[in-house]
Amino acid sequence: MNNTKVILLSLIAPIWLALAGSAAAADVICYNCPPEWADWASMLRAIKADLGYDIPFDNKNSGQALSQLIAEKNNPVADLAYYGVNFGMKAKAAGVKRTLIGLEMLERGIARDGYKVQDLPGNEIGYVTSGSYAPFLKKNIALAYVPPEHSTVDSDLAVEIRGQAVKARVIPTPFYKRPKKTQTS
Repeated sequence: MNNTKVILLSLIAPIWLALAGSAAAADVICYNCPPEWADWASMLRAIKADLGYDIPFDNKNSGQALSQLIAEKNNPVADLAYYGVNFGMKAKAAGVKRTLIGLEMLERGIARDGYKVQDLPGNEIGYVTSGSYAPFLKKNIALAYVPPEHSTVDSDLAVEIRGQAVKARVIPTPFYKRPKKTQTS
């Protein structure tokens, strides 16, 4: 291909792509979920297969994810973001209002979408986005949005279920990591 055609295609291709749009829009935007880390690739494929949600990979690190959240504070784009403990404290200092956490129910009850999350004194601090019994884990789990200062793994919270505070513990996500297949000879 000659240089004129290459230059012409390089100018036309972005315009054509912009007009054509993407093949499939993302259903959920996640910051800091690269395919190599914590086997996000397998998890996001499983979410797509099981639930039909398309969540594209994102190669931001914790610092970049936090910077993006701060930049979008008044008009958020991401549905969820994952970052380490140090960046959780920085997020609080920067005014990031909520973070997605994993919960394990310590007492009988299943946290459902919209249920209130409370600190141990009983103050409402957030809400559950989804919850269910996890057969592989043999326990009740949930995802919830809470302020960053309540997102420390192994800290205890409560979920209001039918007017009663039911104890829960913050646990790391992803909840389940599929074991790698081993090759047999």
